[in-house]
Amino acid sequence: MNSKANAYECASKYLSTRIRTEAEVRKKLLEKGYKENEIENAIDELKMLRYIDDYQYSLSFIEYSIGKSRGAIRIKTELIEKGVTEQIVDETLDEYKEENPYDEFDLAIEYAESICTDCRMIDEKLVSKISRSLNNRGFNTDTIYKVVGEIYKWKNTKELN
Repeated sequence: MNSKANAYECASKYLSTRIRTEAEVRKKLLEKGYKENEIENAIDELKMLRYIDDYQYSLSFIEYSIGKSRGAIRIKTELIEKGVTEQIVDETLDEYKEENPYDEFDLAIEYAESICTDCRMIDEKLVSKISRSLNNRGFNTDTIYKVVGEIYKWKNTKELN
């Protein structure tokens, strides 16, 4: 058995549990001590077979992240941390938004409502908690400000009732 087969088999085994980025596979093979040319050959073959496809990985990750109420900033950051190029991240975010129109504001409002379900009173502490949570989830500042504005409208509505 030659080294290329070993690197290929190691990468295949690593990919058998879930899809991964090219950078993740490359890092794993480097950690296992494979030489750069062995890694390149294995990755080229896996890409040819479409077992490694950063574009497809990015689309899947975006769909998963939107389902978890994450904003574009966090999605982009996490994908880049996983080794996906900024160009692919931007292209896949645009493609996803084209094919699955969604409004980040609506996503952020839904998340804010999930935090407020058991809240009897909307106060500064709660608003701060929601703002921090939205920021941590990767929503941009404009969206967060709009959500805070909506929360104060809820507060005024609850006070009138």
